[in-house]
Amino acid sequence: MAKSLNRIELIGRVGSVNVHANVVTVSIATGDRFKDKSSGEYREITDWHDVSFFGGLAKVATNHIKKGQQLFVSAKLKHKVVDNNGSKRKYTNIVADEIIFLGSKPASSQSQVQETAVSSDDDDIPF
Repeated sequence: MAKSLNRIELIGRVGSVNVHANVVTVSIATGDRFKDKSSGEYREITDWHDVSFFGGLAKVATNHIKKGQQLFVSAKLKHKVVDNNGSKRKYTNIVADEIIFLGSKPASSQSQVQETAVSSDDDDIPF
């Protein structure tokens, strides 16, 4: 079998943190800037990514990740198929395995930049 890689890396700002029984889901905003060919103006697009944290990373996410905070997240894509009354749906989840805190929240009174890395074991992922 040929070597392969399942890796996603995101740098963005936190939109929301949702804590569930054994998983924490964090919405991370990333942006792209481009020049509109028809108007010549620069435009920005924001994409939102829901990232799941399990095990030790879920505890870190619960206690330390706040809205507006800038993060680097290294993750994997996990796919699952759910059968709902004969109708199969495929879901793609972004599952974090490393997080680095890049800075404080915007408009924060803190002038110091944080940079802390935390990793996870694959054993914490339930699928």
